[in-house]
Amino acid sequence: MRYEVPQLRPRTLALGALLALLTVGPLQAYVPQAPGGVRARGLNSPSRLGDSTTASQAAPVVTAALGGVGPLSGVVSLAAGQSHCLAARSDGGVLAWGSGLDGRLGDGSGVDRPTPVSVASVGGGGTLTNVVAVSAGASHSLALRADGTVVAWGLNDHGQLGDGTTLSRSAPVQVLGVGGTGVLNSVVAVWAGASHSVALRSDGSVVAWGYNADGELGNNATADGLSPVQVQGSTGSGALTGVLSLSAGGSHTVALRSDGRVLSWGLNTDGQLGNNSTASSGTPARVRAVGGAGFLINVASVAAGGCHSLALLKDGTANCWGANGSGQLGNGAAVSQSTPV
Repeated sequence: MRYEVPQLRPRTLALGALLALLTVGPLQAYVPQAPGGVRARGLNSPSRLGDSTTASQAAPVVTAALGGVGPLSGVVSLAAGQSHCLAARSDGGVLAWGSGLDGRLGDGSGVDRPTPVSVASVGGGGTLTNVVAVSAGASHSLALRADGTVVAWGLNDHGQLGDGTTLSRSAPVQVLGVGGTGVLNSVVAVWAGASHSVALRSDGSVVAWGYNADGELGNNATADGLSPVQVQGSTGSGALTGVLSLSAGGSHTVALRSDGRVLSWGLNTDGQLGNNSTASSGTPARVRAVGGAGFLINVASVAAGGCHSLALLKDGTANCWGANGSGQLGNGAAVSQSTPV
């Protein structure tokens, strides 16, 4: 049975950022304390706030450093999954805390951790190095390395680790190249959905792997991808190109192109693709404009929640679409929308 994440999926902050943005997981939130410092609040079982307790917190508490002594510092990228959290440090190492189920902490143990522990190196033993960004899915983790390669660990029942198998891993494994040949390279950003993974490459193309029953991989198919596949163009042929940034939701992906247009693909039961329908799409479809007439343009950045999507326009305004039962679209209503509001 597939797990569906109903809340906001994790976001990854770029290398060198001072964490001026919130990093939000389904049940916890992280806010900046000082450059590289971390505070957290929300549900805290099993110890996902990293403060050595299991007491949930309405106000931010300090996330502990490695070993539980002092505050966590030197952080350049944060990600919050369903019940675990990741932090990439300025020294290239990665820390993890919270639930260790399915090996999602990557320390080789599968044990819950109330304070941060170091993620192991590929294959276990030693510690992971040269990491510039991290992303956390529901039960798996991704790390982008400085050389443009990607490693992954945790639950792998649908191939979301991209190593050609469905074996869960408690220590990082290398994500394979497209079609399972060689090693995935030239990656500039990664995102973990609930059970799928997406990577943006330096040439503006996109690859994806993992769960695909609703078209999450954008390759005009529904078979799971145990290794990366090329996301296709909007016509269902060729490769998607010209992508500047993207974001993976629970079971869908939203991509921003260099021309300011927005494309999306995957699950669409709540209109999260923004294409004026609720039919899931296995190839990228253009997001419509507000009201459904024409297409959304002049977009500066995008983000994907569990079942909703957001776009920041160049004029500073925001458009949202998809699930809205909890008011997540911010339009004063609680009705889902299949085109931006």
